Amino acid sequence: MGIEIEQKFIVNQIPSTITHGFTVCQGYMLTQEDKVVRIRTIETQGKIRGKPKGFLTVKGKTIQARRKEFEYEIPFTDARQMLDLSGEKAFVEKTRFPIEFKDFEWVIY
Repeated sequence: MGIEIEQKFIVNQIPSTITHGFTVCQGYMLTQEDKVVRIRTIETQGKIRGKPKGFLTVKGKTIQARRKEFEYEIPFTDARQMLDLSGEKAFVEKTRFPIEFKDFEWVIY
């Protein structure tokens, strides 16, 4: 089990040093105030290529910007089929760009 700590910042400009990103498709199987069950696929793009991956994630209730998170890698094809079950209203697609800065990995999207 991990603890998710999420903070968001507004970025005025995406750095020109970014060489790769990854596409995230996710759907929510369950969304309640005290728990969320999410299916996600990740596919890399740009200079770095990797095998597409699928994930099943269960998150607990957020308390002071923190919450318990259980994430498990599942077969990509299973994740795509599960996303089809989540429906259009619960589907999100986005591209993220990871960068290293001051000993942290920052993800811009």
